[in-house]
Amino acid sequence: MQTCSKQDLVDVLEDPKGTARAAAVDGVRIAGKTGTAELKATREEKGKEHGWFVAVDADDDPELLVVMMIDDVSDKGGSGYVVDKVATILESNLR
Repeated sequence: MQTCSKQDLVDVLEDPKGTARAAAVDGVRIAGKTGTAELKATREEKGKEHGWFVAVDADDDPELLVVMMIDDVSDKGGSGYVVDKVATILESNLR
């Protein structure tokens, strides 16, 4: 089992290759994790893709935690669609 550090979760937003860099807020350190889940009855069939993103301000005493999951994001950009929605929440609450 691979472990992940707090810095790994911060890199999700701060690293240029991070999957949630669109949710970064200037001057605020945020940690996060993106993901998708495909729901289907068998391995062979194509299922609905659900995207999710969890973000927390990375201070020692965090003030905000956001978790969002959106059903059927296959044609909307996967978890990136969810990241964009959470970005609005982070921006308005951490500025």
